[in-house]
Amino acid sequence: MSRISRCAGLCAAAALALSACSNGDHAGAATTGPGATSITPPAPVTTTAAATGPGVFGPGCDGFRGRLAAMAGLPVVRAAAASGLLGGWVEAVGAANLADPFDAAPDVTVFAPVDEAFAAAGLSARRVPVLNYHVLYQRFDAAGLERAGGAGTRDSGGGPLGFGGSGGTLTVNGVPVLCGNIPTKNATLFVIGKVLTPGTNSG
Repeated sequence: MSRISRCAGLCAAAALALSACSNGDHAGAATTGPGATSITPPAPVTTTAAATGPGVFGPGCDGFRGRLAAMAGLPVVRAAAASGLLGGWVEAVGAANLADPFDAAPDVTVFAPVDEAFAAAGLSARRVPVLNYHVLYQRFDAAGLERAGGAGTRDSGGGPLGFGGSGGTLTVNGVPVLCGNIPTKNATLFVIGKVLTPGTNSG
């Protein structure tokens, strides 16, 4: 037999062996008896939920992508600081000696204005009542706020906040929520575009 013929014969035998191994592997994967090894394919990775968190909504949420998991394990003021996007609110709360009370409060709802809103508001002597006016004693998500229609705040003299909106939007005293339903350890956080003034509930 020529060298070429012998080589062709060996190649054919190798192909048959590989085919048999392949068939055997498939049969083994389907085996459920004792000693069988079951190979489960990895679950598909969903990036959207991991980036935004379940229920988080609003046109201003893009900046929070990748930060929500860390924020969820922190009390609200520390979570806001960890976001890197609410420095004005965090600074104002600290200057008013409200960081510890807010972080220790159980199950609250917090409305945190963006930095530009604090710069425009120019808070001074009335800082404490204004900041307290942005915190509810109960913990709500957006749907709960819509159903409630209004709720009292930590600033008892400022009157209640009023809530409106539907179809994925929410307003607080007429101010749109930029990013809502952000979970933290002790609060649900809503980011808004304006500092709310006590006594100006417009529903």
